[in-house]
Amino acid sequence: MGFIRKNLGLGLMLLLIFQMNSGIVLADESYELTEEQSEEAEELSEETVRSAYLILKLNAELNQKKHEYTLIGNQIEDAKTELTTLRESIDTLNEQIENLDALIAESEEKVRNVTSQIGEAETGIVQIMDDVEMRELQIEEQKDAAGKLMQILYVKKNVYYDDDDNLSTLKLVLAEGSVSDITQNTTYIEILEKTTEELLGDLDQNKRELDVRKGELEEKNVILAKLQGYLLAEKKSLDAELSGKESLLAETEGKETIYQDLLILSKQQQEEVASEVEKLQANIDLLEGKITADDLTDEELQEILNIKSEASDDNNDDASDYLQLDWPVSPEEKGLSAYFDDSGYVSAFGVAHNAIDIPVTQGTTIEAPADGVVYKVSYDENSIGYAYVMIAHRKGVVTVYGHVSAVAVVEGDYVYRGQIIGLTGGTPGTVGAGLRTTGAHLHFEVWQDGVLVDPLKYLDLAELPLDTLREDYLELLQAEVEAEIEEIEAEIEAMGK
Repeated sequence: MGFIRKNLGLGLMLLLIFQMNSGIVLADESYELTEEQSEEAEELSEETVRSAYLILKLNAELNQKKHEYTLIGNQIEDAKTELTTLRESIDTLNEQIENLDALIAESEEKVRNVTSQIGEAETGIVQIMDDVEMRELQIEEQKDAAGKLMQILYVKKNVYYDDDDNLSTLKLVLAEGSVSDITQNTTYIEILEKTTEELLGDLDQNKRELDVRKGELEEKNVILAKLQGYLLAEKKSLDAELSGKESLLAETEGKETIYQDLLILSKQQQEEVASEVEKLQANIDLLEGKITADDLTDEELQEILNIKSEASDDNNDDASDYLQLDWPVSPEEKGLSAYFDDSGYVSAFGVAHNAIDIPVTQGTTIEAPADGVVYKVSYDENSIGYAYVMIAHRKGVVTVYGHVSAVAVVEGDYVYRGQIIGLTGGTPGTVGAGLRTTGAHLHFEVWQDGVLVDPLKYLDLAELPLDTLREDYLELLQAEVEAEIEEIEAEIEAMGK
């Protein structure tokens, strides 16, 4: 009969405790046991009551852990989906980069061809300039020679010709020599004069032709120079686009790495929760088995109380809604240069900004915002590639610190709130800065249950300069201050009573 009475009493007690814990209130706001039920309840030992209560607590915790297991499973699926999307983006970016490489190669070939043509044109112009200079010298020499010939012709013509360049009968009669000599001399004079005129005309024509050719080449050179400028500008634009794609690819690959790390972390957490579920179920089975026994020894009761104490501590740890974080670096001097999901960042870089940027001097110490375990360190002291540190905290929170120039921790380290974990960076071309950075700052991400969230929801807004806060955050800060004032007033009023 003892076994039946104990189990009957246990059932009644569980029912009462369930009603009290679930907030059930009957119509008349009371519940009275029958006389028989009261007698059964009175016979319950204190240890049995405690154990029954503990079973309820452990069952509640078991359900919570099962819920966590389901949530982590969902996170894993979300991470897998995001990884698939990121990998598709990476494939697309790689394809675009290949196309840009081909376009740049084609553009470079065009630039080389035009540059070669410009070189040929410039060489032609130099050659023509040399020819023109030579022709001008020849013309000058011929002009000198022609001038002397013209003087001779002038003297000779004066012997036989009148002022109208006609043969003068009088001068022919008076001239020395025979008629045949005179006739021969006049013929020579005419031939010499004609030859001189033709020679000067040919030289002048050659010079004009060279001037025309020079003008054509100079005009062609101007056109080629413009074409070269256009092609160089096109190549510069393609190079900039390629740089942007490569930067976006690096960032996307970085996100892929983070999601892979989070996926691994989530699977580890899922395994841990599954292990906890098994342990909780084993504890519940143990307690239920002991409660159904006729007696509980002092040692068994102490074991139950120890389990209850541990469960209570865990429940207290999970009491708050979210993990409060300290600022990893102080924002008091300059505020923020970019907010979470900042529209200005999207306009400038074409991608979403799922973090906050805190502008600080290069080499500023970074402090852990809460206790946690260093899960990932991506850093190479000889590389300017993007470097970061990832820390896993309680309550599903993971924090990431980007553009670090130095690290003071290694993977697996347990860090405490306020402990130095590294130094800030971000100055272009420095260690850990990455391809896309606008200056010295800390890139700070917060992940909650595998999802990127606004870090300012976890940080004290009062530390930010008020004149730098966006209006929506000012309103949030005002609400927090008003709530604190109301709480203080309530405490003062309670003390007065």
